[in-house]
Amino acid sequence: MIFLSYREQDTNTFVELLEQHLKRVFPNYVFRDKKRLEGSQDFQQDLNDALAQSDIVLVVVGEQWQQCCFKPPHPKAYVPKLMLDGDWVRHEITGALKDSSKTVLPVVHNMAELPSREWLECCGLGKLGMKQIVRVRDDQFNELHVSDFKKLCQTIVDKTPRYRPAFDLWLKTGDGPQQRNSESNRGPDAATHVDR
Repeated sequence: MIFLSYREQDTNTFVELLEQHLKRVFPNYVFRDKKRLEGSQDFQQDLNDALAQSDIVLVVVGEQWQQCCFKPPHPKAYVPKLMLDGDWVRHEITGALKDSSKTVLPVVHNMAELPSREWLECCGLGKLGMKQIVRVRDDQFNELHVSDFKKLCQTIVDKTPRYRPAFDLWLKTGDGPQQRNSESNRGPDAATHVDR
C-alpha cells in the first residue's frame, strides 16, 4: 500500500491530483484518508491499520507544511501543529519512521523545502531530514510535470519492486499527466476524516 501523508491546509488540492494519477499507475494500492474513510468508522484505528499495511509512505510537503497551526481561540493557536504531541500527521510520520520495513519518501511540492533537520528534531521527526526528497511540480492548469511524476513513480518502484509490473504497464499505455503548454507535443518526458 502507498500511504499519502499530507497536511490538508497545505497541499489538499495537489494531493487530490497526485492521488488521481498514482491510482492510474498503481490501481488499488493508494491510500488517502478522505477517499477511504467513512464517518461511521473509527478513523484512528482505520488509519493505523492502513499505515500498518503500507510499505511506502509519501510525506507530502508544501510551502505551509511547517507553519500550519490552529487559529484562535484554540488553546494551542499559532503553535505549529507538527510540534503538538497529538498531531495526526506527526503520528503518521513517526510511526512510519520507526518501522524499518517501510520506505518513507518526502515528496516536496513545487518550490517548497523540507524544514531543517534541527527543526524536525524538535518535532521528533529528525530522521525525515535524512531522507532524499522527490520534487513534484504542477502548473497553472493543475497538471503535474510529467518528468517529475515519472521520477516519483520510478522511485516508488525502485524502493518497492512488487509495484514494477503496474508501472511497466502504465509506461506502455501512456495514461498519465499531460502538460498543456507548448511542450505538450514532445512526448512522455515533457515537462469524517482526521483533522489535518
